[in-house]
Amino acid sequence: MRIENINPIMEALTYYKYRACGKSISEGLKKYSDDIDSSGNELCRMLQPIELMEAVLNDRLDVEQAAVRKYFRPIDESLGIRGFSFADIIYMVPSHGRFEGIEAARAEVTAYSMEEKREIIIGSLTRNNRLHEENCADCNDFLKIIERQHMSGDEKWRLIQLYNNFDRMAAEIAELLGAAVDLISENSCLYGDLIAEFNSRYGDIEGSLGCYLAKEYDIDIPTYESEILLPWIFGYGDVQSAYSNAQAAESCTYIGVLVDFIVRKSKLKLMPGDCDGMLKALSDSNRINILKFLRDKTAYGLELAEYLNLSPNTISHHISKLQLNGFITSESEGSRVYYRSNKANIERFLALLSEMFIGK
Repeated sequence: MRIENINPIMEALTYYKYRACGKSISEGLKKYSDDIDSSGNELCRMLQPIELMEAVLNDRLDVEQAAVRKYFRPIDESLGIRGFSFADIIYMVPSHGRFEGIEAARAEVTAYSMEEKREIIIGSLTRNNRLHEENCADCNDFLKIIERQHMSGDEKWRLIQLYNNFDRMAAEIAELLGAAVDLISENSCLYGDLIAEFNSRYGDIEGSLGCYLAKEYDIDIPTYESEILLPWIFGYGDVQSAYSNAQAAESCTYIGVLVDFIVRKSKLKLMPGDCDGMLKALSDSNRINILKFLRDKTAYGLELAEYLNLSPNTISHHISKLQLNGFITSESEGSRVYYRSNKANIERFLALLSEMFIGK
């Protein structure tokens, strides 16, 4: 396994995604500073490069918000920053591999055949648990697959627009990405120490990265024969494997630079303030039923949708709330994401409620 530098295309996509959703990466990080005592200085030190890099992009990128929302807001807005945008789908492969330059990325995606364009659109939906059909040999099959999905008419129309205007969108998105990529690369001094620390932390991992992640973080992701590990600055709490297949010669895995810190915090005792959000998450009977269903089994999104007779959109919304509040965890298996009950965290939650309302 070897570690390489960041892929600024991935960073730019993540930055624009937050901006399109009206969110700030720095503000999102603030929640991890709550209820921290001895670790406070460590977190502030690690947050600073991320906040400074976002400030540079905010200050120097002269991009109309309309253009940002057009290309970088998730097609299914209920998924928030977890959803796929036009830009995510078109630049999925270049953003999940080694950085070769924005022009090389643009040339790669505009050289896709029509079949490859269909496959990458269908693949993105599959990975968001929006459908389970991966193969569409021709345009008619593709349109039928899109039409059968439990999506709004606007979502379906946007996907068809993407397919029909793929190359034009790729060129326009490249212009937006290129400006951000240049700034991220030019200001690499801001995050240099953070990357060096990341390398020292993960550089001596022996054996399979997948086994390490599963053991340390309860994250099960596919890794292949030759593993390349890349730090992900703006994806601070995320771990993502490349969209490869089992026959791939190499696999890229992105790990947010704050994953270690965030995981350590999540394993600490829950704070009273955490219970408010967790109780709100349980105020919907559908979420209660999802937790009951996952009590002794794992399931992927479409299974839960069929069991509860809800649309995939609605299930995705409920899953997002449950994951955000620590009730369930997820793991990838092939092209699907499976969910399971986070029993250890639920036990801590119930113990804290008992202490709050009954006493020790």
